[in-house]
Amino acid sequence: MTVNPTPHHLMWELQEQFRLSLDRATDRATDQIGAIVSADALLVGFLADDVDQPGAPDVCIAPADRGFSIQDLEGIRADAQRRFEAHPAHDETYESVEVQQARLDHFLDETRREAVAAALDSGRAGRGRTFFIGSGARVGDYVVHPAISVDSSAYAELNALPYDEIDGVPLTTSLAHGIVVELLRIATHALLAARPPRSISPIDDDVPNDAIRRSANHLVYSAALIAGERLGQGLFDAFEGLSSTPYEGRVGSGTVVMAREGHPRISVDVQLRSAVSVRERRQFRKLLEMTRPGLHLLIDGQRIYGLGSVQPLAHDEPDDSDNDIFRFTLLEQGSWQMAYNRNPLLRVSSGHPQLPRPRMSTNLFIDAMRRVFDEVSDHDIRGIWMLAQSAAQQARGALLVVTTAAAEEARRLAPQALSIRPQQLSPEVLDAVTRIDGAVLLTPDGVCHAVGVILDGVATGAGDPSRGSRYNSAVRYTEASTAPCLTVIVSEDGMIDVYPELAPRVRPEDVEQALADLEAAGSLDVEGARDVDLEAFYALHKRLRRFAFYLSDSQCERANAVCLAIEDLRWERSRTRVRTVPFRTDPRMNASFFA
Repeated sequence: MTVNPTPHHLMWELQEQFRLSLDRATDRATDQIGAIVSADALLVGFLADDVDQPGAPDVCIAPADRGFSIQDLEGIRADAQRRFEAHPAHDETYESVEVQQARLDHFLDETRREAVAAALDSGRAGRGRTFFIGSGARVGDYVVHPAISVDSSAYAELNALPYDEIDGVPLTTSLAHGIVVELLRIATHALLAARPPRSISPIDDDVPNDAIRRSANHLVYSAALIAGERLGQGLFDAFEGLSSTPYEGRVGSGTVVMAREGHPRISVDVQLRSAVSVRERRQFRKLLEMTRPGLHLLIDGQRIYGLGSVQPLAHDEPDDSDNDIFRFTLLEQGSWQMAYNRNPLLRVSSGHPQLPRPRMSTNLFIDAMRRVFDEVSDHDIRGIWMLAQSAAQQARGALLVVTTAAAEEARRLAPQALSIRPQQLSPEVLDAVTRIDGAVLLTPDGVCHAVGVILDGVATGAGDPSRGSRYNSAVRYTEASTAPCLTVIVSEDGMIDVYPELAPRVRPEDVEQALADLEAAGSLDVEGARDVDLEAFYALHKRLRRFAFYLSDSQCERANAVCLAIEDLRWERSRTRVRTVPFRTDPRMNASFFA
């Protein structure tokens, strides 16, 4: 058996273009949902059984420079065969020869995927990585399996469902997991459909968004399966409709609990005599209006059966006794979140699924206050933070505008604000003044000058269409402000954001080192330059991209020059180019961003 006799052995001519399209789609999709998992795409091929080609490698991996040795890969085919022969499918009875062959082909593919994952996991180059293997497809002389690996530690930190299958049905355990599985499915389909395959889709731009949305659908359906409902396929769309449907002009808010009827942890206070389908959007929205803190709408994944609450754990109950209870929180117009056991799994805003945002840390808030306001004291920062924390407990959101020009702005905005005698706000008073629409206008020392402020500001291109009106009005106002200004946006789910979102402080020597490493990896001035490791170069390119905000004009020129030289080399080698966005200086960058 041979394994990749040369680093550039091709299973088919366009394999690198195909692999790069899968790699780019995975990076874009995981970036969009906020999952930093350092994904990497691979292709693993088995020489087809009907091919007799002396010298052709029996197993190929592309790219061949990931560090896997012949010893890591040479036992894959034998391991796959052992797994297949031991599979219980051989002992089953089938209704026809055709069905039997189809099932055995399926299990042969499954055992090969298991063998590939086991080999890559156990190899030295696979340490710290988790591998997902897609179904195989015949391309020329090889049966090719697309694969995606992720950083194991980063992936393990993502909240996930407690089970990966129910009664043999595989589940989507997290949004990131679903994206990887969906992209592998798309890649396998492309391998089957195109001759020769050059990309996972003719319209690459649509692939990440489609994969994210399908993953979110599967994740919500997986939660319904855990809750005991097998007919919950339309649940994601039901919550999309619910979050966007007003009731008598009011935006919906409240909590929906999904658990089977009769669950021992569920206390039913109002039992509906006739259950209502979750697909009845207007009825669903009307019933949501009856919810209050501690009184939730109860569904089983398909039907609404009442209102009630989740009882606290008894002393003798295991901690996982509510693993089949899920909470859906309606946050604001077009925005909702799914969680289980206090672990948020999914947030959808304006139709865009993403990972729930982590709560802002005190350290980040302190850093932002000190960088925006030169002379602010620790006591003042603590006071503003306590107000933000108090607002986060109210479950209806708030907007605090902190500016050195609060007194002047209270007068300027008087027609659209309630100007008050300057005073410090207690948590109780803050609770009262945030019950009305509008922002609270404060100076950095916590003195309030106006409440119910309707913010102005011109559109600047900043903002986020997936966020609500509160966030985007804060962005417009802050961008238009000529005085030092920081807005604290508290959403209905208790999350705290600040704007401007300042890049973290870094050491200038770390930025320079990242650039120097890229230049060294892409150097064409030394003997052996033709053997530049392109994959290692682009890994360093991705690393430098994380420092892009901090680069000076001269550093951008150096980075762009080496990237252009490497692309010329790639064209010379394989007649392909990778289009990358040139590095450009950011006008917001200044010395305050250096530690």
